Formats: sequence, structure tokens, C-alpha cells
Amino acid sequence: MKIFLYEIRKLIMSKRLLIIIGAFLIQIAIMFIPQSYEHEYSDEVYKKYINQISGEYTDEKRDFIFNRADEINEIISNHEDVISAYKRNDISLDEFETNNFAYNKALTEQTTVQYLMKKCFYFDEIGRGVFFYDTNWIDFFSNSGYNYIIALVVICLIIPVFDNEYQSNAVSMLLTTRHGKRKICISKLITVTLTTFLVAFAIYMLQYATFMFISGDNASLGVENLMGYSGFPEISLERYYIYDTLIKSVSWVVAALFICAVCVLVKNTVFSFFISFIFIVCPYFISHFFNSNWFGYVFSANQLGKMYTENQTLMLIMIAYVIKSTAYSLFCIRKWERL
Repeated sequence: MKIFLYEIRKLIMSKRLLIIIGAFLIQIAIMFIPQSYEHEYSDEVYKKYINQISGEYTDEKRDFIFNRADEINEIISNHEDVISAYKRNDISLDEFETNNFAYNKALTEQTTVQYLMKKCFYFDEIGRGVFFYDTNWIDFFSNSGYNYIIALVVICLIIPVFDNEYQSNAVSMLLTTRHGKRKICISKLITVTLTTFLVAFAIYMLQYATFMFISGDNASLGVENLMGYSGFPEISLERYYIYDTLIKSVSWVVAALFICAVCVLVKNTVFSFFISFIFIVCPYFISHFFNSNWFGYVFSANQLGKMYTENQTLMLIMIAYVIKSTAYSLFCIRKWERL
């Protein structure tokens, strides 16, 4: 227990604590930076319609959307006839301006109403739904994938856990039995596991808290109300994010244990940082060339480069994590015992 507490103090109660504090501040600052996203609909028009139809999905709201879509299509298709009628003096200037205004409004609203129709089809498919302004949640989930801040923090925090002994030549002073060396190594691995999980979870939750402070309304509504999330019935937006965060935090624990294995093998800070960065960050970019999920199961730090989806099997993820964590830990213990 004393060895474990010593490793905790060495990891946290030092200058490396500044890394964690800096990461928290950077994460908050990033969330407050204005960002623009492209959508297939006009967000302002979408907000206007949602204010009209917000609440439980009903046949009346469906009819309202589809009737408006028919009106828009009719106005757009008849516009050429309106122009011809004006040229023939069949309609007055006021009538033409009224029709021209309706035409431009229809063009502005067309993509948004089409998007609302897609939501109606989606709600018809799952048999229920709630209309609410969800653009903020769509953007938040779309950008809650791979977190480079956590990647750098984990790499910078974990490398010295084993590497400090090599760089300071303290390894040669570990005059203890093989059993004692094992205890030291296990204490280090437990420290790494707890610290990594808590730091990753804290940064993800800080990201969530900042989002909630800025524009996180309707967190208690079901995530299934967002198109593409029908596989998570009866789970609120808030619970879904926390659920995803727990899995991602465990994923970073596996990545941290991999870093430990690299440090014990390489015994050099610079090379440990380089190799860790390559095998933890680069797979995220490489994964875009693979369509299947097997790549995500193989590379732990790349796992969940986006929000957890229904086509990923949680049991397989956990099995992969246990196997990799065990392999990395045993490798570290065996190499450390042979010092």
C-alpha cells in the first residue's frame, strides 16, 4: 500500500499536475470557441419550424410538414408560369411581387422541410418521437470523437512512470527481490490505470459540462429522437454521453498500459514518446481506410473515434480490452522483474 501511495504522489503531486490543469483549461477554451457546421438544412429555418411543432410526434404535425412540402413544391414548379403571366400583363406588379416573395421563401425553406420529412419517416419507423431543437446535440456528438488533448496528456503523464527510473539510473538501486520488483511494477500499473481513467473521464465530463452551460437543453430527452440513434431506446441524451465516456475512458486505460509496455521495452523518453504517439494517434487516421469494425477492436486508442454506435458490440470491445490490458501488464511485469 505504501508503494502504491508513493507512486500516486510521484505521479500527481509534481509538475505533471500542471499538465492536467492545462488540459482542463484548454478543453474549456475549445468549447467556447465559436464553430460553424454545415448541415443539409437551414438552422434558422429549422429552429422556426421546431418552435411551431415542438413536442410529441403526432399525425397532425406530420400532416403539417407534408402539406407545407406540397405547397413549396407547387410554388417552385409554378414560378415560371407566374413570370410568363406577368410578362403578358395577366397579373399586376403587386401580385408578381407577392408570388416572387413566396417563391424565394419556398426556396429557402425547401431543404429544411425535406429534412423534417426525413425525421417524420424516421419517427414512423421507430413508432414514436419528439420534435425539439437538436442541432446543438447533433454537432456535439459529431465532434465528441477522438480527443487529442487526452492523447497528449496520457502520453506525457504515463511515460515518466517507468522511464524516470531509467533516466535517473534509479533502476540500478532497486536492490530488492524479484517478488519485490513485481510489487513495485504492479503498484505502478495500478497507479497508471486509476490516473488515466480519472483524467480521461474528467476531461470528457468537463467537455460535457461546458456544452451544457453553453447550449445543453433537453438533456433528459431520448437519444433515439436523433436520426441514426434508434439502437439506443429509452436512453437519454445525457446517459448516452456518459455511457460513451465510460467506454472511451477504459479505452484510454488500455492505451496507457500500452505506453507502459513501450517504456519498459525502449527505456528512452524520446523514443517512448515517438512510438506511443505513432501507435496511439496514427491509427485514428488510418481507420478511415477501413470500413469494418475489426480495426477499432484491434487498436484500443483508436476505438470510438466517434460516439458509440449500435453496430459495435460492447462485449467484443470489453473482451479485446481485457486481452490487451492483460498482455501489456504481463509484459511490463516480466521485463521489470528481469532488471
